[in-house]
Amino acid sequence: MKTSEVIPCSAFMAVVEYMKRSLTFTFPEGKRDGQGRWFPSEREDCGLTATIRAPSRAWPNSYWKAAHSLKHCAALHGVTIDEARRALKALRLHHSDMAISRLTADQIGTLAGGAA
Repeated sequence: MKTSEVIPCSAFMAVVEYMKRSLTFTFPEGKRDGQGRWFPSEREDCGLTATIRAPSRAWPNSYWKAAHSLKHCAALHGVTIDEARRALKALRLHHSDMAISRLTADQIGTLAGGAA
């Protein structure tokens, strides 16, 4: 990563959310229907249902799996996937995935060089 690149604080927040979901510390908001298919809440959707195949009885977790991706967490926090990838790369230089999942907003603000 170039030293002149500025990574927004929200990109670091997206990475922390991604790590929490990957390690199953948190889960996306949503509900399952009577057939076991998972659907995201309105806030959680952020375009997810427009780009992923709808769940079916045979594949009930298509939205669930997509809601755990870095791309989706980046969209939730209003950053591009490239910004989120740069933030993930920067964090993994000095932190394990477990340590990343435990970062607080204040710590992220310090890492990003400003207030969270």
